[in-house]
Parts: sequence; C-alpha cells; structure tokens
Amino acid sequence: MLLNAPVETEVLPIDQAKKRGAVAIFEEKYGDIVRVLTMTADSVELCGGTHARATGDVGLFKIVSEGGIAAGVRRIEARTGVEALKYVRSLESTLRQAEAAAKASGGDLVDKVGKLVADNRRLEKKVVELTTENGMLKVGGGGGGGGEGALLAQARDVAGVKVLGIAVDVSDAGALRELAEKLRDKLGDSVVLVGSKSGPKVQLVLTVARGLVPRLKAPDLIRPLAQIVGGSGGGRPDMAQAGGTDASKLDEAVAALVRVVSAAMGAEEQVQA
Repeated sequence: MLLNAPVETEVLPIDQAKKRGAVAIFEEKYGDIVRVLTMTADSVELCGGTHARATGDVGLFKIVSEGGIAAGVRRIEARTGVEALKYVRSLESTLRQAEAAAKASGGDLVDKVGKLVADNRRLEKKVVELTTENGMLKVGGGGGGGGEGALLAQARDVAGVKVLGIAVDVSDAGALRELAEKLRDKLGDSVVLVGSKSGPKVQLVLTVARGLVPRLKAPDLIRPLAQIVGGSGGGRPDMAQAGGTDASKLDEAVAALVRVVSAAMGAEEQVQA
C-alpha cells in the first residue's frame, strides 16, 4: 500500500455508477442507489461497508490463503497491518529453523531440502525391499531366493487362475503391497492375498492381475475375507486393502481365498492343487 491513494466515497444511482466503470459483485444485492468507492483510476467499486480513508491506512497487506468455497466462488484471506507483520515474522522464524535443521545457508535451502526428500524416499524404498525380503524368507524358510520360490509353490489353480494366499511377518503396509504385486507378477494370471498381524490387528492386501479384472474385482474378493478377521476393506479393481481386529482368524481368512475366488468364478469344482 505504498501509493497511499485517498479513498473517495460517493452515493450514486446504480446506472450512473456502472457508467463510471464501478465493479459490482452479486448485483442482485444492490438497490437503485449505491455507494461507490474510488481509490485509483483502475479501482472503482461498489461497497456498502466501511472503508479506510486511504490505501496506506491498511499498511502491510499479505494474502495467506486462496481457494474455492463453492462452484464459481473463491475466497481470499489476508492479514493487514500489525497482524500481517506478525505473520511475516513467523515465516522468517520458520525459515531460519528450517535452514538450521537442513544445515543450509546462503540461499541453498531449497536444494538441501530437495536432497533430503530424495534421500528419504530412497531409504524408504530400501526399507520396503528389505522388509519384503525378510518376510518372504521367514515364511518360505529358505535363503537366496528360496523363500520366494516356496511361496509361489503354494499357489492353487482355479479354472486356469493361480490363487495364492499367505500370511507373512511384514508389518509395513507398503511392503505388503509390494510383496503382493511381486508375487502376482511372477504368477501371471493370478489372485494374490498377503496378510499380516501386529498384536490384535490384521492387515490384508489382495491383488488381481490386470487381465483378470473384467471377471474378478479385488474389492469384491477382499470384503468377505475382511469380515472373517472382523474388518472391512476396499480399493481399486486390481488392488484392495483391508484391516481387521481379530488376529486369531488370519489363517482362516487366508485359507478362504480359494473358496472366495472359486465362488466368484463359478468354478467350485475346478480347483486343483
């Protein structure tokens, strides 16, 4: 507000105000006589409320948020004067703390934070990989890839579809998803259920090969399994997740996969070991 332009107030007929170029918002709220505020040649508006005597009276003006609140309606929130100054000082304090935490100086904060985020993602991916491998080894009872082979060997054939349900010692949800997808991709046209428990809680992840999605939907298959462990679930046609509260029923839910897939395919009599 460095211009400090004076705010001129006039009361005019609405037609005359429009000819002056006054900006009217929600015109249905205005009567025949309106209040017109002129701040600069480019700022002539209709306003029924109070106003500053000059734009400089507002002081520092800082927009803090902007977003939609309804169809075709957006809201801008701002702070002015002392409150705007407090907001800016708060941002400066946060920036200094971030620089200290990232050991950044001389304007390289963005680069440092970007590197930290990239490193964190890389480490998270590595943790998922190690957790998945560890879970497969514990279930498969082997090493050097034997764990994965042992898991794949447990798959059953239901009308030409490989069906595999296993319980693993993996608590991380991301690792469960990755394991389920990996086993599904190895088996080809398959449905894979991976379950784990942590205390009384149960996690289930079910994946369906994309080529089978027209016939089998992951959410439809996982719901009856989730009910067994006292929970519910849902997701995409090719992947669904569920949680439950009865860990004692995890093995029962895993064993029920073949029956659920068979029923969905109308293939109860076509199950092969």
